[in-house]
Amino acid sequence: MKLQDSKESSLILQSKLGLHRLLKIIFSSDGSIYLTFPGFNSSEGILSQVVLKHGEKYPHNIDLAQAGKVTRHLIKYSHHKSGQAHFSMDSKIKTMIKKQSVPLENYEGHLFTVEIGNCSSYAPSRKKIKSDIIIQADPSPRNLKFIGWMYPVSALSLEGYDENIHTITGVKFQDGVTKTGVIFSCRKLNTILFLEIKESTLEHVHKGQSLMFLGGFDPLSISLNHSVDTSFLILSYPCSNYEELRAKIGTVDLESNPHG
Repeated sequence: MKLQDSKESSLILQSKLGLHRLLKIIFSSDGSIYLTFPGFNSSEGILSQVVLKHGEKYPHNIDLAQAGKVTRHLIKYSHHKSGQAHFSMDSKIKTMIKKQSVPLENYEGHLFTVEIGNCSSYAPSRKKIKSDIIIQADPSPRNLKFIGWMYPVSALSLEGYDENIHTITGVKFQDGVTKTGVIFSCRKLNTILFLEIKESTLEHVHKGQSLMFLGGFDPLSISLNHSVDTSFLILSYPCSNYEELRAKIGTVDLESNPHG
């Protein structure tokens, strides 16, 4: 099948309360990928680069403050074709939380994860447009998880799938597991981004909405090698102790950044 290049799409949950904007994915002309979170109602969050020390088990409680900064802006995540990964917002924050990840044309496997808590509290969508992807479930899921998987086109058998790739479908992977989600295509890099959609089992501690993002991973030779350190980028909204953390670790915001 001939896949069409992806440009941008918004993931929207349809509930009894209406349409809720959860996540937007943008594909640049060179193949870079950007994620924004237009429906989140709070702009106080924390951004960090987490280092997992070699030999340690994956921690249940990660200290985001250790290498983090707070912000009062709802920021954008960028993973450039070159592999440069960072959080940014033009004229709003300094691009301080960043790292070199894997170039997208060489990427294979887990690219990012987004955990969304209390979906129906996300801001209502504007009028639906053609590129929107509507998530319908009865009853509507309270929490959702989006997992981005990137593969070369040759790694997935897409014969028989509808050419309208911006629809929710089931895709069978090489390990025999079928995952539900959306196929995005970037012919320039000869890659496929499969966005898996599932209900989140993460315990969301906030009574209102919440948002967590993980991305910017190391190559598999490092991330799966427990004899060496590995790192990734993470953001979390809302930040309940914002003022305390701002005084302690500083902010990335341009208008006031006493800690650099």
